[in-house]
Amino acid sequence: MDEKTHQEGQIALAMQAIQKNQISSIRKAAKFYNVPLSTLSTRLRGTQSKRGSKAINRLLLPAEEESLIKWILLMEKRGFPPFLINVKRMAQTLLERRDNTKKSRSIGKLWVYRFHQQNPSIKAYLTRQRDAQRVKNEDPRIIAPWFERIQSTIQQYGIIEEDIYNFDETGFAIGLVTGSQSSKVIGSSELVGRATIIQPGNRTWSTVIECVNSHGWTIPPFLILEGRVHLSCWYKDLPSTWTLAVSQNGWTNDKLGFEWLQHFNKWTKNRTKGIHHLLILDGHSSHSTLEF
Repeated sequence: MDEKTHQEGQIALAMQAIQKNQISSIRKAAKFYNVPLSTLSTRLRGTQSKRGSKAINRLLLPAEEESLIKWILLMEKRGFPPFLINVKRMAQTLLERRDNTKKSRSIGKLWVYRFHQQNPSIKAYLTRQRDAQRVKNEDPRIIAPWFERIQSTIQQYGIIEEDIYNFDETGFAIGLVTGSQSSKVIGSSELVGRATIIQPGNRTWSTVIECVNSHGWTIPPFLILEGRVHLSCWYKDLPSTWTLAVSQNGWTNDKLGFEWLQHFNKWTKNRTKGIHHLLILDGHSSHSTLEF
């Protein structure tokens, strides 16, 4: 913090102490906070500082703005960058604490936009949500031993790059027109609040098992649909290389996990370059059965 900013902060504290009757005189406040008596007197009469007079539409003092920026950067470092509304609320809190009146000025709708435009150390950007476990597993200290095990396995069995594969299951609900996130839509200007989207009644769950080679090519997908029996004639123009399977809930299970492994062997045996494959998988229960 530069000297001028520090002094402005001290002047603000001195003014607040006088307004709250915490200090009986201006002279005592100036001495206690180590600020010029004349400057403190003129500020109490409503005169702005030169820096403040140039800051059009700036409701916060420089020291308060700096505190707000530090808070924003700290929250971002912790993985919780504040939303615009939270920045506005924090700014309003700083303003109300200084004014200490019920008639305190309000932070306007565009204040946050102007604030980050005037401060190059911060910016506004769109968000993307990330699972807490995924963030945890991106810590190099946590994932380094995993990569060491992979490297050790490659060296032990003499596996070449072309024979390394990764696979995983992903599920999706058929009939959902939106995900868990809100989306923008266009409608009547008379609408108050959020628009309502009517979801189809179909909530059928399906799973697809996908596998990719380290050089970028993939084996045909393995689709799992909900039900007991599915007939191939029900599906038009389905690629002949795709495999369809069924389960009671549309999820994978131990039996289907083993069937997929046979599907994997079928499509990779003629593309093997070395003696062994390396198949990277997660901890799903179907991956750890005796048959698998």
